[in-house]
Amino acid sequence: MIGKILSFIFFQFAWFAAVLGGAHNLDFAGACPALALFAFHLTSNYRRWVSSCATILAIVVLGIVIEVLLLKSGAITYRGSTASASFPPLWILALWLAFATLPDGALSWLSGRTGFQVIFGALGGPLSYIAGEKLGAAELHTSFTYAMTVFAIAWAIATPLCFLCLRAFSTKAESLKAA
Repeated sequence: MIGKILSFIFFQFAWFAAVLGGAHNLDFAGACPALALFAFHLTSNYRRWVSSCATILAIVVLGIVIEVLLLKSGAITYRGSTASASFPPLWILALWLAFATLPDGALSWLSGRTGFQVIFGALGGPLSYIAGEKLGAAELHTSFTYAMTVFAIAWAIATPLCFLCLRAFSTKAESLKAA
């Protein structure tokens, strides 16, 4: 339980550091707390670090695909020293790295609850983008309604997929141990 609380606290710190880093062109410094959270997650899950790494890698790749699609949709533009029009900046990748630790950490209570995962993603995802914009790390380019709809759909799909990645790699690791 204490590990899940620490996971949540560390994620919040990593989120603010990454977003503020992006807003102030300090992408690399802003990404460091996400790397620390990743290291904390792996040390907390050292007995299953291979499945943890595989899950996190899959979620980060999913995040890259989603962010590229969001950029292509015209809903958002990111700021930061590594920002481009076609690929997410380093601080966004750091956010995905930090977020990828949550399905097996602070958000593990959502495991097996697909309906709640969809709702959580559809509400939490857009709120995160609004906060990022308010802190100066991004700019919404289309109508607010369009952007929020795009974010809600993206995160309503992405959140259950993250838990699917966790389940798939955890199951694969367990079957390899049994063999």
